[in-house]
Amino acid sequence: MTRFEKLDAYVSVDRVLDSIRDRVGTILLDSGSHGFGFGQYSVLVTNPIKEIISCGDTQEVRTDGGIEFFNGNPFEFLRNELSLGPEFENRLEQLPFCGGAVGYFSYDFGRRLKPSTLKAQSDRNVPDYRFGIYDSALVWDHSSKVLYASADPGSQNPESSINRLRKLVDRATESESLRSFGVGELVSNFTRDSYFRQIGKLRELIREGEIYQANFSHQFRARFEGSGIDLYRKLRESNPAPYAAYLNFGDEEILSSSPERFLKYEEGLVKTRPIKGTRPRGESEAEERRFSEELARSEKDKAELLMIVDLVRNDLGKVCQPGSIEVEGLYGQETYASVIHQTATVKGRIAKGRGAIDCIEAMFPGGSITGTPKIRAMEVIDALESVKRGIYTGSIGYIGFDGRADFNIAIRTMRIKDSEIAFNVGGGIVWDSDPISEYEETLLKAKAIFEALGKGKWDAR
Repeated sequence: MTRFEKLDAYVSVDRVLDSIRDRVGTILLDSGSHGFGFGQYSVLVTNPIKEIISCGDTQEVRTDGGIEFFNGNPFEFLRNELSLGPEFENRLEQLPFCGGAVGYFSYDFGRRLKPSTLKAQSDRNVPDYRFGIYDSALVWDHSSKVLYASADPGSQNPESSINRLRKLVDRATESESLRSFGVGELVSNFTRDSYFRQIGKLRELIREGEIYQANFSHQFRARFEGSGIDLYRKLRESNPAPYAAYLNFGDEEILSSSPERFLKYEEGLVKTRPIKGTRPRGESEAEERRFSEELARSEKDKAELLMIVDLVRNDLGKVCQPGSIEVEGLYGQETYASVIHQTATVKGRIAKGRGAIDCIEAMFPGGSITGTPKIRAMEVIDALESVKRGIYTGSIGYIGFDGRADFNIAIRTMRIKDSEIAFNVGGGIVWDSDPISEYEETLLKAKAIFEALGKGKWDAR
């Protein structure tokens, strides 16, 4: 039975995060948009038991005792580290996470998973995956305004872990400190015209029947100095999101304000929620209603979403019981700080003997950020984008010791490493895509990031 305790004080996520801002190994999975009707819980972990970095078939394991290297299947290694098996599937508790692996899968891990002509060389600059293993967590229940400290019973001393978290919260009641950050000139890997040319190549491949659609992105980079946490605060202020996250691994920081869930797995049920179709919020209620109605009428956006829903159903079919896959809320709309998105939910009952890691292996990377057919679309992306995506369109989240898992798709996501910040923005391209509209949509999606960086509107050249 997992040990958890309701704490007397309800201290804000920001204040606790600020109190351990320089502590390597701190990760926040932040349901920052509960004000928009999404998300109930936020989870913060720190002081990992170990860290696992996977590159190719090599897993680097870091502990206080040093560094070891192991060779083998990266999924099997992670499964063994968590001791996951069918007997864990029913060990569910009140809280979403009480211990396990927290971190990310990079998009380029998917390039290794899918058998194709993709270039699959290992890149240690961005690992295939990177996870901390944690035996305890702080969990905020935003709906009831309750803060919990939790610890897994398999840890050496659950009570000691909870006491440590209680002290962390007590220290966090002091005033937040504010630090600054500086951002240099943003540079994209494509000019506006070169972006248009790549979309032209994509449309030609669609015309020839090579693919039906592909998600195409461009990457921005700039020099960065100062506080990644304060930039994250700016980001969640300008774009609250249900699957936001902040990860501090010491040599890199990840800042995400993603609106999209890759998958959630619990009690043998897996759910995914692809997004296809975007419009701005509008300056008035009437304008916003007009944008919403325009999105609802768009046959192009409906077709894009339907193709991805079919792709996701096929992916789930690899691990789900026959006849159990269902689609809910097709062409539904969700409203965020600056955009309106069109979504659907696809769910299925997992086949006997399968679990969260099997779902990730079957589905990763997500269909909404690759295209259809998936492998050929990934090959096209690999050829046309000119740079590796890294964390962008990978997934951030957790796999618990109890077998549950929840991951976002890492869009609206920045990475800070070696005094440089990088992020991608993109969108789905189909035959009737208008290059100008597609380019403008990517900038709309990046609006909150530009604002957080203090850059205003991007000056396309």
